[in-house]
Amino acid sequence: MPRSASGCQPSGYECLPSLFQTVDAIISSSKQTPGANRLFTKPLSAWRYSNTGLSRRNPQNRLWSFLLALTLGQAESHRVHANLIRGGLTVAALIVGLAKVCADEPATKPETAEARQARLFKKFETTLTNAVLTGQFTITGQEAPPRTESYTIHSVRKMARGDLWVFTARIKYGKRDVTLPLPIPVKWAGDTPVISLDNLTFPGLGTFSAHVVIDGDKYAGTWTHGKASGHMFGTIAPAKPKSE
Repeated sequence: MPRSASGCQPSGYECLPSLFQTVDAIISSSKQTPGANRLFTKPLSAWRYSNTGLSRRNPQNRLWSFLLALTLGQAESHRVHANLIRGGLTVAALIVGLAKVCADEPATKPETAEARQARLFKKFETTLTNAVLTGQFTITGQEAPPRTESYTIHSVRKMARGDLWVFTARIKYGKRDVTLPLPIPVKWAGDTPVISLDNLTFPGLGTFSAHVVIDGDKYAGTWTHGKASGHMFGTIAPAKPKSE
């Protein structure tokens, strides 16, 4: 029977062993080569497994199935490469977009002294407007337990002169319960306000000295009234609305 130029008979029977050897060589080389494209050889491996031990019938079908497996491997390889390229382009586009957004954002300007002061004053005013200071005070030299105290501040307003603020407050001190507008100095320890009284006389109450730190929703400090003195501390909370 005449043979083709490749040395195989037209029936294809004699080509199958050499074809198996070729596929085995491709698969073996792929396994031994670092970074080889495994997707290309997967269809060939499947073809080799499905055709091992089968009868020699329909050799042409085996040849066609080999060509199909080879084509599928190449197509899968091209598809994965295309996906990798598209993924890389997408990541690059995202990086460029983020870089543009960052470049377009204006640089944050440092806070000026005037802006910082206005911010602190506003926070202090908000904290103590319509607020209730509820706590206790002690008397130095006495072993008695701390006594309760309560201050309802209706409003605080910065005066134009110096460190003075006008506190419109209801003061319950001992048996006294009065509401007065009180000009009181407020100092600052960094960002923390300190209410500072030095021998200030309030009508109907007497002369007081006090240094009270306002720290968020808490207050603490010292007080002096005549010969008596001690500590004071408590919490700050919004005043309850009056019932109609």
